[in-house]
Amino acid sequence: MADLVGKVKRYMSEKLTSVEDSILSYQEGLATSKIATAYTFIPCAIEDPTNVVISPFVLASVGANAVAFPQVAEVTSFTTLSAISDLDAHAASVAYNVGTVVKATPTGGSLGAYICSTAHTSTAGPNFDADIAKWNLLPHTAFLKIVHTSAGAGKVAAFRYKIEGYKN
Repeated sequence: MADLVGKVKRYMSEKLTSVEDSILSYQEGLATSKIATAYTFIPCAIEDPTNVVISPFVLASVGANAVAFPQVAEVTSFTTLSAISDLDAHAASVAYNVGTVVKATPTGGSLGAYICSTAHTSTAGPNFDADIAKWNLLPHTAFLKIVHTSAGAGKVAAFRYKIEGYKN
């Protein structure tokens, strides 16, 4: 049965190995914007994305989403992917929600992309080390920047997403 994965048979008379088909990859997750911003970064592990479906939802701890998106939004143009250097830097005294992506440099470490795993307000002063337990280092180096209307004062835009593409 394992031999059948990734193989396509055009006609019943052809050999099973006659046509190879690329395998579709997908990635899903949760992403949130920073408070009152008009964009959200989504980590992208797929080398050649072809489609992303975004479904806004309400985070109970932050209030209504209030972004101008239809019920489900599709993004089909991936001319450029943002790099780690394009991400917002971790900042002091900022309320972060699960799914927010930032760039940061821990003491003794190198610049990396981190995704918030525990909602919190960052400590005073530019000390990422004090908050690092609430963040997970991402292995991704590419990010989709989704532009939308601002989430409003004291609010964030929260999305469930699914990115599709083919393995190279």
